[in-house]
Amino acid sequence: MKKEIKILFLGRKMRASGRMVIYCHLTLAGRRSGDFSTGLKLDPDEWHAKAQRALVPPTGPRRPVLLAVNERLGQIWAELTGVYRGLTAGGRAATAGQVRAAYLAPCQTLLEVAGRYYRDQEVLVASGHLRPNTLKTYAAKNNLLKEYGRPAPLDGVNTAWFRDFEHWMLSTKRFGRDHAGRVLGYLRMLMRLAVGEGLIPASPVEHYHSRRGRPDLPVFLTEAELQALREYRSVSGPMLRTRDLFLFQCLTGLAYADLGHFRPEWLTEDNGLAWLRFQRHKSGEPCLVPLGAEARALLDRYGGRPPLTSLQIHNLRLKEIAAACGIPKRLTSHIGRKTFATLLLNKGVSLEAVAAMLGHSSTAMTQRHYARVGTGRLARELEKIGFK
Repeated sequence: MKKEIKILFLGRKMRASGRMVIYCHLTLAGRRSGDFSTGLKLDPDEWHAKAQRALVPPTGPRRPVLLAVNERLGQIWAELTGVYRGLTAGGRAATAGQVRAAYLAPCQTLLEVAGRYYRDQEVLVASGHLRPNTLKTYAAKNNLLKEYGRPAPLDGVNTAWFRDFEHWMLSTKRFGRDHAGRVLGYLRMLMRLAVGEGLIPASPVEHYHSRRGRPDLPVFLTEAELQALREYRSVSGPMLRTRDLFLFQCLTGLAYADLGHFRPEWLTEDNGLAWLRFQRHKSGEPCLVPLGAEARALLDRYGGRPPLTSLQIHNLRLKEIAAACGIPKRLTSHIGRKTFATLLLNKGVSLEAVAAMLGHSSTAMTQRHYARVGTGRLARELEKIGFK
């Protein structure tokens, strides 16, 4: 008769710090393995020895951290159970020591490194140090590795493997070059982690760089189209609120995610101007946006807060408004941000200043995806040299 393995979690107090480290204890057929650390640490009063779980308060700053601890303990239990079942498949015998050794064996494949990295990031999300959307991108990239199907042992990941994987993304998955390049950058990071942990001596793909695609020409509104938007009339209150919200984006460059986190305390006065000073929701980069009279009036019209709806509905309404205004462009929320940047650049505002207003960490992003010089600015530049 097959015996089940017993998995216990034990807390042990550290003398130096007074904190508690959670260890795992395995027993099989009356024989135990050497305990090993889970890497999880708690204050002694946060551990319930009988339940073998962290004590989670109903509220408070530690609640998400302790929830993540319990979730990780559940994952460890499931992983150990899976290792045991794999070792005993087909009626084979296994000891608690063999289960421990198989579980603690260092990662052998790129997918194993990716899985462990993902689990580490889950804890950061629970504690508020990483955004959930970032974790979703890691999951999507890990799923690509699984879908690719070709084995990726760490000592076999080289430039040839990267080249084949890139070709698969471009041809089979039909990704753009920029998207494929971001996935490869994530895999290079995983390889660096493997080097740092001593799993491989060096990363042969550290200097592998795919060719970047040409960025699409940005879609933005001209001054004439912006005026047509201002003159838009409708008996529908929701449509007018959508128009006003999009105009506010064109005048401030705020992304929709930032609008959703808008706070009145962002408004400041300095050097005789009104400003929006905040950190971008997506990247945490600081933004400093001038708030002109028109943008301030739009904000005041709605009690000092942007008139939000869901992004999907916002974008659907924008297409109806564009058709009514005779604007032959497929409007989306993000076009407001590009309109703001492009109009400023064409009025002579420096690339560095626009990058600061958009919250870009460098001007390279601004130049690649936003900067398009119009004929008006070119004409002014040519006028300086007397061109006729």
